[in-house]
Amino acid sequence: MGAYRDQHIVEQPPWLKFIRIAQVGLSLLILALAAFALSAIPYGNTFGTFGFNIFTCIFTLIVGSYLILTPIKAPKLYNCWAALVLEIFGVIFWLSAFATLASWASLGLLTIGALDKRDAKKSSSSSSSSSSSSSDTSFNSDYYNRLQKEAEDRYAKYQAGWRCAGAAAGLGGIVWILFMITLITYSIFLHRHRMNPENKGLPDNGTPARDGGEAGVPRSGAAEVKGHEMGSVHVGAVGGEYPRPY
Repeated sequence: MGAYRDQHIVEQPPWLKFIRIAQVGLSLLILALAAFALSAIPYGNTFGTFGFNIFTCIFTLIVGSYLILTPIKAPKLYNCWAALVLEIFGVIFWLSAFATLASWASLGLLTIGALDKRDAKKSSSSSSSSSSSSSDTSFNSDYYNRLQKEAEDRYAKYQAGWRCAGAAAGLGGIVWILFMITLITYSIFLHRHRMNPENKGLPDNGTPARDGGEAGVPRSGAAEVKGHEMGSVHVGAVGGEYPRPY
């Protein structure tokens, strides 16, 4: 049975393994960026967008581990059709993930740019007006300075969150391209694998290949016995014994 299970192991180019490792590594980086952005931007529809990116990263980690390790460590658990389906889902998930995150990140970065320009104008006007006025409200200066420092820290984290979201969207686009490469390459080699005469027993329904060929072909080692029906008596083709009537 081991030889028939090995029919699901598709011969692939060695460089395909390194692309899958790159997919897993970039997914870990995107997972960290999206998690930080989710904590830094606590409002709007960002939870659904970042949450889907986190889900896609976890999906890629599981799929990458299956596609890389299973053919080597546990070939009995590997199925070539399941691998093809996972590649297709990887393309669909990453296209949705990086596209939605890129739209939100572009909106957030535009908002940050507008706020920075407004703050720059406000600071220039306030500095010119403060030079002519005397500051006699020093009794609350520490309190106001602390509030200003907290607001600046929150805004800095907000800026960093949107920048991380933009970086995650760009890296997600790269992972999507890598999944397109692996899907096309694996599909070509899977087709070649099916056309190989040695893999004629490979079924199309995703079940493991079984011992025995096509319908009507006896399994190896099994004797084929034919007979002839004559009423209620079965006459055997081999041997001199008369069969007993039914």
